Amino acid sequence: MKGRILAIDYGDKRVGLAVSDEMRIIATPMETIEGKTRKELIEIIASAVKERGVTLIVLGLPLNMDGSEGNRARKTREFAGLLEERLELPVEFIDERLTSVQADALISERGISRRDRKKRGLTDKVAAIIILRSFLDKG
Repeated sequence: MKGRILAIDYGDKRVGLAVSDEMRIIATPMETIEGKTRKELIEIIASAVKERGVTLIVLGLPLNMDGSEGNRARKTREFAGLLEERLELPVEFIDERLTSVQADALISERGISRRDRKKRGLTDKVAAIIILRSFLDKG
């Protein structure tokens, strides 16, 4: 398969994005989007998809610790349906349990304060990288 993969860490307040290279080896952070409606968010993502030649979207699926799906997973699946409809691209899911915890740990190892993390939207971008990396690693 050719083309880049866009990974999305979808949340109610913030959405982190990361993209792969053409060979689907490297995961690079893009941005954290805040304070947008779902419609605005989808248009921002549509623009990024077109600009970067994305052919697949990977969406982190927030499962409960026991593996079941709750309200957040339902919202994420609804969002995926809207993305598929608007972009006409496949959307795949990957378990994102604890990605935000992993992201926070990686960022704090770098000595970045909680305040800076939030201000710069780092947790969400790094979580998107972890989602993408997990997808790429599973081959």
